[in-house]
Amino acid sequence: MGEDSEERRVDDVVPWLDCDPYSIKPCGERRYFKTHVPFTWLPYNDSAKYIYVARNPKDVAVSFYYFLENMQDQVIGYKKENKIEMSSFIDYFAKGEVLYGSWWDHVLSWYNASLENSNILFVTYEEMSSDLEGTISKISSFLGKKLDEGTISSIAGKCTFDSMKSNTKSSMAYCKNFWRKGKCGDHVNHFTKEQIIFSDAKSLEKLPEELLNQLNLK
Repeated sequence: MGEDSEERRVDDVVPWLDCDPYSIKPCGERRYFKTHVPFTWLPYNDSAKYIYVARNPKDVAVSFYYFLENMQDQVIGYKKENKIEMSSFIDYFAKGEVLYGSWWDHVLSWYNASLENSNILFVTYEEMSSDLEGTISKISSFLGKKLDEGTISSIAGKCTFDSMKSNTKSSMAYCKNFWRKGKCGDHVNHFTKEQIIFSDAKSLEKLPEELLNQLNLK
């Protein structure tokens, strides 16, 4: 990533393939990219390493809504009267009628791939929230890096939500107010009882028990 990585914005250090895949240039050192696409959309290379982060679908829907709302506010010519309400967006999300398709199919594509390929690490947002240092240790081992406790603690300090929110280089250049709450379970403030029941039923139908537990869905 280079010695000057802390002086550069996160979207410069870790390019977002979905936005501009043609800007990626060959280089002779290890590189990092981020993407939101399902496993089936991404060219697979067994010499690369993939880290997939899943999150409770109800919290994803809420976060996704606010992210898109934030982006819409920056679009020239966007009219407030065209704004979609949260409740309607949640219904679209549950039906998979949003960018990147069904959350359930998306997560399963990477979860199943991680079971079959040792170069894919599957972690959850809930796991990072409850044990950040443990997750950092798991990721470093996956990448073949041995880090001492002091280094892991230092990294964790820079990766907390509050630390990243206060660091202007942790936000994407084209997205104002990128950081919101970062809390697990905030969906209870936005989902109706019926929407929670529908989402949970779909999760119970589609996801294996281990994944349900990892995402706090049981």
